[in-house]
Amino acid sequence: MSERTQYSKFYLIFLSSIIFLIVLSQLIIHARLSDHENAGMEINIAGRQRTLVQQMAKTALEIQFKAQEELPVKSDGQELQVVFTRWRNSHHGLIQGSPSLMLEADNSEEIDKLLSEVNPLFYDLQENLDSLLKKEGVATEVQLENILKRVEPYQDMMDRVVHQFTKESSDEIQNLRVISWSLALITIAVLFFAFMFLIRPILLRSRIQNEELVFLNRNLEKVSKIKSDFLANMSHEIRTPMNGILGMSDLLQKTEMTQTQDEYVRTIKSSSENLLIIINDILDYSKIESGKIDLEQEVFELVPCLEEVIDLLKPSAIEKGLELMVYVEPDVPVFVKGDSTRLKQIVINLVNNAIKFTDKGEVLLRVENLVQEQEFQQLCISIKDTGIGLDPDQVNHLFQSFTQADSSTTRKYGGTGLGLAICKKLVQLMGGRIWVESELGKGSTFSFTIISEVVGSGQNIPEISQLKGLKALIVDDNTTNLKILVKQLSNWGIQATPFNSPELVVEIIENLKKFDFCLLDMQMPLLDGRELTANIREHYSKEELPIIVLSSMGNNALEEEGLWNNYLSKPVKPTKLLEVIQKNLGMAIPIKSVGEKRKAKIDIQRDTFSDLDILIAEDNEIHQAVVSKTLEVLGFRAQKAYGGLEVLEKMSHQNFDLILMDLQMPDLDGMETTVKMKKILNGQEAPVIIGMSDEPNAAEKKACTQAGMDDYLKKPLDVDELNEKINEWFPNLNNH
Repeated sequence: MSERTQYSKFYLIFLSSIIFLIVLSQLIIHARLSDHENAGMEINIAGRQRTLVQQMAKTALEIQFKAQEELPVKSDGQELQVVFTRWRNSHHGLIQGSPSLMLEADNSEEIDKLLSEVNPLFYDLQENLDSLLKKEGVATEVQLENILKRVEPYQDMMDRVVHQFTKESSDEIQNLRVISWSLALITIAVLFFAFMFLIRPILLRSRIQNEELVFLNRNLEKVSKIKSDFLANMSHEIRTPMNGILGMSDLLQKTEMTQTQDEYVRTIKSSSENLLIIINDILDYSKIESGKIDLEQEVFELVPCLEEVIDLLKPSAIEKGLELMVYVEPDVPVFVKGDSTRLKQIVINLVNNAIKFTDKGEVLLRVENLVQEQEFQQLCISIKDTGIGLDPDQVNHLFQSFTQADSSTTRKYGGTGLGLAICKKLVQLMGGRIWVESELGKGSTFSFTIISEVVGSGQNIPEISQLKGLKALIVDDNTTNLKILVKQLSNWGIQATPFNSPELVVEIIENLKKFDFCLLDMQMPLLDGRELTANIREHYSKEELPIIVLSSMGNNALEEEGLWNNYLSKPVKPTKLLEVIQKNLGMAIPIKSVGEKRKAKIDIQRDTFSDLDILIAEDNEIHQAVVSKTLEVLGFRAQKAYGGLEVLEKMSHQNFDLILMDLQMPDLDGMETTVKMKKILNGQEAPVIIGMSDEPNAAEKKACTQAGMDDYLKKPLDVDELNEKINEWFPNLNNH
């Protein structure tokens, strides 16, 4: 720091010196040029004096001649007067200075000496000419002779004056040249010494610093790579035992236990899930801060993406007795280009927070299209809750890292304070912004925008023209849910009549035949959906008035009632609602959009699940045991391999139908193993390969697909999800 300060001082001195020399040279040159201009004026005036005296003598002779001839001389006398006045003023100006003639009284001694010698001649001429003018230009012979006799000596003296002025002006110019060259040489010398003793050391120091920076940058890149590898390894090592705990807890819940044991297992699983969320937040934040997160740019369907979030968080909302709702404006595009995984991460975080900080009421997820241009569109996703709310001071630092509303929030609800900071960073990477509108005690609305390329609407969109003109009865005690259902049905051309009181419906029960179908909420005060449906069924059969019940209860419990035509789990998905309405009214089932992924099904005829040959490729014994036990619950037995090389060895002796492949293994990772396997098989029938990872993302999924894997699962494996995957890839197996 001191060295930099010292260099700065030298640099300022150098600049000051250069500026001083430039200003000084300009001042000197300007002063000398001004003197030179004055000298030029003096030379001109002195030369003119010689001409003027000659002109006066000539005029005097002409006047004398005309007088003798008795010709008019008045005009000649006036001319002589003008010339005489100019000659006299110029002489005085040369001696005393004259502003009107731009003459200064700063003559040299030589000039003053010459002018003093000229004065006697000047005064004699002046006296004779003045006398001549008084007689109207008529002079005596003596006066005329005196004038003519002094003209030539006067002219000689003025020539000497002009010569002296010219000599002094030349000397001034020569002095100016000397000064200019001297200043130029001084400036060059200053520049040279400044370069040698100031600029050159700075350049050398800068080069050394640049070399040091390059060296440090290389080291930082190495450190960054080591850090990234460390984070990846730590991520795997930390998540693996956590996945083991979660997997075994999930399996334990499937067994018969006492109520106390079940509570213990739920506590273990809940604590493990919370710890895993904290670990994921810390790892994500570290990646974002180091710039290691790259967003994928792939086309995906927006509504199914958000519906996955709703499915994931629905149990939490049901457990707290909250209404979880979703509404997508009709002008929102079907397809969006971006990173669906990171978008879901943001929405999951915000919706999960809304559920966590809301004890009663509702949580609404809404999507709208703010701006639609030719190439880009701006979408706004908002999550509104009726929770505890925030005051303005809490809002100001809400999106900062490791902060929450206050310490009591952390103690009551838990969390690291990283979730919203991560959301903000991800939203910024997507070209948007995130903000919150909140009122303490009344709830909050978190909103964020994203920028997406316009990719066009999906083809093969369901035909809804058959729905136009239909009439629907909606009964729900939740006003927000009523509004959403009315809007959704209106978007499809259905005329919806909402009731927030089932008692009113009972009063007009005989007039319900005008409706084509009915949507009822199951959980309503005083008169619930079951009792209302029983009253309706006394007047209308299932065929006369189809009733679709909306409930948070299990589907099996509702199916056993047999009162309804169909049921939907809340929150109601728009796509599922449309499908159920069309099915109950005998219309065509909606066609899925072309953007939906189609998987090829392997047609293997098996009598029982146990006939399926499965290989588990997993180096960690804990997770290997979790996967194995999960398969046993589903009725399968599997062989185990501890690495990619062992997988290839077993493949050489036995054919497998399904391989559950861990992506991170010590000898050969999952993708390398898959590539080598495909190469060995060389086009022969290959087993279905499902990759398993602790941290799924779009880039990893894409890499798995490119390597030749068929599907993808997140650790810890969920029993139902694994069963669904097996049924999907082996549809002709008999289910237990």
